[in-house]
Amino acid sequence: YFLLLGTYRENEVIQTHPLSSKLNELRAQGIQVHTIKVGQLELENVNSLVSDALYLPPSLCRSLSSLVHSKTGGIILFVLQFLTSLNEEGLLWFNMTEGRWDFDLGRIRVKEISENVVEHMTFQMARLPRKMRFGLMLASFLGSNFDRKVLEKAKNEEEFDFNSFFSSSIEAGFLHYDEFSKRFVWANDQIQQAAYELVPRAKRDSFHLLIGSRLFLRSSPVELKSNLLFCIVDNMNRGVHLMNEARQKYDLASLNLDAGNKSIAASAFHSAERYLMTGISLLGNECWETKYNLAMKLNDAASEALFVTGNFQRLSEITEEPLEKAKCFEDKLNIYHNLVRSLIAWGKHDECFSMCVNVLSQLGETLPTAITEEIYNEEARSMKKLMRGKQQQHLLSLPNMSNFNKLAAMQFLNHALTLTYIWKPKLSPLIVFRMVKLTMRYGVCNLSSFAFGVYGAWLVSIPRPDFAGGYRMGRAAAEVMKRLGATEITSRLYVVIYTFINIWKDPLQGEH
Repeated sequence: YFLLLGTYRENEVIQTHPLSSKLNELRAQGIQVHTIKVGQLELENVNSLVSDALYLPPSLCRSLSSLVHSKTGGIILFVLQFLTSLNEEGLLWFNMTEGRWDFDLGRIRVKEISENVVEHMTFQMARLPRKMRFGLMLASFLGSNFDRKVLEKAKNEEEFDFNSFFSSSIEAGFLHYDEFSKRFVWANDQIQQAAYELVPRAKRDSFHLLIGSRLFLRSSPVELKSNLLFCIVDNMNRGVHLMNEARQKYDLASLNLDAGNKSIAASAFHSAERYLMTGISLLGNECWETKYNLAMKLNDAASEALFVTGNFQRLSEITEEPLEKAKCFEDKLNIYHNLVRSLIAWGKHDECFSMCVNVLSQLGETLPTAITEEIYNEEARSMKKLMRGKQQQHLLSLPNMSNFNKLAAMQFLNHALTLTYIWKPKLSPLIVFRMVKLTMRYGVCNLSSFAFGVYGAWLVSIPRPDFAGGYRMGRAAAEVMKRLGATEITSRLYVVIYTFINIWKDPLQGEH
């Protein structure tokens, strides 16, 4: 038999945590996993703990245990710290004459104790030696876990001794060393908070700025691309109102840009929004003259984060300035891209379509704002003529599209297609025709495969359907997508192919 005991804090282990996955895996294998929720200690448990700690019979400890339990509520961390404080204050001592532990019940009974664990822990930490206190304060600003190198960068040599600090912190139960990650970890978040509370409230922001600045100045370019970046930015942002020099603000704005982009890459869009909006707030009125690239990149990335988080109102507000200050139309495109997507999601269809038409006209592509039967028939005839005799091999041999304006036009035609499909479906075919025509003339891009697929769906849905032609276009669309590696449109394209095209050619049982 093999028995394994483990402990963890419920609020730190969610369903997606590796431990949860491993426990589920063990249960699936038929291994018994018993979960025991450990709450506050009962009086009898506290009495057993005190009896074992003092080497006294339980009957002699009951009066002390009762006081300890009533004052600590049975919270184990609180119980241990309270017993330690009693010993340090001379209320619990070893009686050398009698050769046993003794205690002063009267003085213990009137001893005041905070109802808050953090306040009590802070009170106990405040009695530690000065260098030990400073080390705890510094470490509390570095997050729930940190490595030795980070603490080395954050401190000055004379402030405290590493080895002494770590050994004392581990012995006191404040920190423990995780051999797997090679990092120091706070025993729990309440201890970290207690150490944080050692810093007077009025000085915390300046302490944050001090630590963030030290880490920034003492880190290499490679380290600034690691997760250390977040620790630096989080600390410096807390003290941003204490910065006076423009150079410092621009440095921090650049760091916020890096942190925002790193968060976007990790799909942490709310964090990205916070970093990027802080970065924008640090830019001065002269930034469009002196720091144009930084200002543009911050606004570009912020518009992306705001779109994903659904903060459309804020996105609409922040885009006004970069659209006005941009030096060229190309610099506006990413802003327009996110603004158009937000307007679609926001339900502002008229404004969205007008913006698409305006952008496309500046890219050399005019779109009709209304459609008549004559316009539709002419466009359809022109489209069929262009594609007549074009086999799959011809479409697969098209070169890649390289014209910047046409690549941008394909993107905004795609936005217009998404919009008109639900808003003005009669305009959709004309937009698809334009995307296919651009592809045939300038080469393929990722969106070309989707355009081919939608064109195929149109062929099988017109009054005189061309099932063979539609099926051929669907097959070509899938092959072009695979050739280009356009995985971002896989789901959209397959919905078109298997929902609208293949049902006319393949049996349902054959679809997969």
